Amino acid sequence: MQTVREALQNSRGAQAATAKKAADYIEAHFTEKFSLERMAAALFINKIYLAKCFKRVTDSTLLQYHNLIRCEKAADLLRTTDLSIEIISGQVGYATASHFSRTFRTVYHCSPMEYRKGENGRIN
Repeated sequence: MQTVREALQNSRGAQAATAKKAADYIEAHFTEKFSLERMAAALFINKIYLAKCFKRVTDSTLLQYHNLIRCEKAADLLRTTDLSIEIISGQVGYATASHFSRTFRTVYHCSPMEYRKGENGRIN
């Protein structure tokens, strides 16, 4: 199964270009609350068309990709810092640590603390 990034990299055409613009926008604005309306307005693209293009090209929704980017950034912080889960959750854009933990578990199939222990062999 192709990852979202592989799908974006390997795709060609107008829909792929639209999906790439959406991915770039998400990567630049991942700490902000997800808003399809705001993204579509910033890219000057109809929100329904934007969502459909991204799904067709990547087989993922824009919100799933937004969460993936946030969790990847959080995973990097878990590996490289001793920051608390609460601080990390705020730095990647989550309003609460519990929402962050639920989303992280969905993406990585473990809690942020379990991820940190597995990566660094220690508990903070």
